[in-house]
Amino acid sequence: MDQFVVSNIGIFSQIAEDAFADMEQAEGKARTPRLGGVGDIVKFDPQRKSFKAALVYITFSAMWLEARLHVEIAERFSKSKAREFDKKKYECRLKFLGVLDESLLSRVHQFRLLRNDLVHEKAHCNQNTVHVAQKEARKARALMQDISRRLADQSVIT
Repeated sequence: MDQFVVSNIGIFSQIAEDAFADMEQAEGKARTPRLGGVGDIVKFDPQRKSFKAALVYITFSAMWLEARLHVEIAERFSKSKAREFDKKKYECRLKFLGVLDESLLSRVHQFRLLRNDLVHEKAHCNQNTVHVAQKEARKARALMQDISRRLADQSVIT
């Protein structure tokens, strides 16, 4: 179905990618190779630049995913169908779009939980889980790239 849909997908993606680059740059500046070449010395960053950039990446990649799923459904089906699916979980929307890979859907589920923990912080509720923001940002980036490829492949099929 050919419908024009206005979106900020590109902006969300660019903000996320800029934050990812900032995260990696800040991490790189914080590391100095040890003499003898085994391991690194990690310097404390009182401004926590890498941590902040990782949080920005995770947040804006979630915004990108929300927008991307909405636009995909609107363009393939209709705007009313996209509105119908707006409050559904990422996994449900991806299945509706024909993405049925259980491994990918499991990763999406974990990302959704991470995103909820981050955006709706309730530190006292989930004391058994510790997330390393930079590690989670890297996993999220790989996931967003996989989703983007999968949706592009699905667009060719449908």
